[in-house]
Amino acid sequence: MQVSLIRAIEFFNHKEAIHPRDRIPSFELLNIASFLDQKKIRYKHFDNEVMHESDSSFQEKILREKTDLYIIHFQPLVNQEIINLIKKLKQKNKNCIVLVFSPMIDQEPELFLQKSQADVAILGEIEATAFELIDLILQYKNKYLQQIIKLETPGVAFLHHQKLTKNKLRKPILLDDLPFMAHHLLYADKTAQKNPYQVTSKTVFVREKIKWGFLLSSRGCPFHCSFCSPSIRNSTGKRYRFQSPKRTVDEIEFLVKNFQINALSFEDDLFTLNKKRVIEMCQEIINRNIKISWTVATRLDSLDFKLANWMKKAGCFGMSVGIESGSDRVLSLVNKGEKIRDLKKGMAILKKVGIAVTTNLIIGHPTETLRELKQTLNLVKDLQPIFIHLHYLTPYPGTKIFSQYQAKLTQFKDFSHWKIHEFNISAVKTEVLQTMMKRMYFEYYLSFSYLKNYLKYRYQYYIYNLSFELNFILNTLRYLFFK
Repeated sequence: MQVSLIRAIEFFNHKEAIHPRDRIPSFELLNIASFLDQKKIRYKHFDNEVMHESDSSFQEKILREKTDLYIIHFQPLVNQEIINLIKKLKQKNKNCIVLVFSPMIDQEPELFLQKSQADVAILGEIEATAFELIDLILQYKNKYLQQIIKLETPGVAFLHHQKLTKNKLRKPILLDDLPFMAHHLLYADKTAQKNPYQVTSKTVFVREKIKWGFLLSSRGCPFHCSFCSPSIRNSTGKRYRFQSPKRTVDEIEFLVKNFQINALSFEDDLFTLNKKRVIEMCQEIINRNIKISWTVATRLDSLDFKLANWMKKAGCFGMSVGIESGSDRVLSLVNKGEKIRDLKKGMAILKKVGIAVTTNLIIGHPTETLRELKQTLNLVKDLQPIFIHLHYLTPYPGTKIFSQYQAKLTQFKDFSHWKIHEFNISAVKTEVLQTMMKRMYFEYYLSFSYLKNYLKYRYQYYIYNLSFELNFILNTLRYLFFK
């Protein structure tokens, strides 16, 4: 059996100026690839995050391959393009099997399956369901669907006699039971070597050319922010789960020894929620004398000085946090669960231990006023992060905002928080949001105090990773001036 693992977040018009952003792999596909390696099943990996293809070029490369099973991971922005791709795959070979997963499908599986002709949608947590489906396909070939019906395989949706069958979701897996991911896909592929997976939003301290590795050591988030969706998260579910510290450090050691990485990005949605496991992980890194600079993402109210200090000692140099707004009213309105005082307290801790912080902010919150947008800018100036990332409020499938305004979103397709779009429920006009975004970037980045802070944490990039840093700056300027 020949398998194609396919992932698309967006397609690229190379004349368009896009916001610089991290290029991280699909952890679900890396775990599925690891399972295929164990089974000695042949596969190819197509990820447009590093291929950087247009829609037509991406389709052309996939259609060239002779494939029995396609496993496709995509984001809402490319929903229609993926529907078109699946139709072409079925036209080419009506006996091929197409498995798909996406936050878009979780919301409306019947509609997507009808439009696309995909065979099975995987819902909820992906890996265990994908592993079971692959085993069933290997054993029963094109009669696998009868077995799914017979076994009532959890975590799937499919059309049977033109009617939707949607089985119950699968119980969350134990993260220690997963094998190491197929990290070799990040380095062996020629496309990935040319356009490597990399992180621009967070800072590491490396005195040589940076080589990134990626891990996902925990899953789930118990908070209820109204703007948050699986579309912009790396894990599913409300219940917080994590690997044992030893299991995490074992994989770090594997990456360092086998792929010579010197920078590691933990892509956990909420890395520091369980302080005890993070401290034990840091102690394990130190005890094994693993030399690695690493970054995480978390909430500022889940930090304390003891934890941050252990993280810095073990090599953590950069952190991404969600600020979202400079208004307590707005933070309360979107169920953030933090106040401005919490944000300031957390930032003070990180500044004290010397961890470089990137802050993420959203403009266009429900009923947000111009005065509150200015409060956000003033808060950023006060906190002095190394980078700011500004996003437009976007009604991603799975968010409370999407559910609240779903009737008005039947034709909405611009599922990207990097681009201005027609969805605006703030108290200011859309053109004012655009103006304020540019103003925030320019006023903050062009200040002397920012420049001093930037050089404090990023000077080593100019010595050891000059082309990386200059390319990042040029792309940022291109986005700000020519988008």
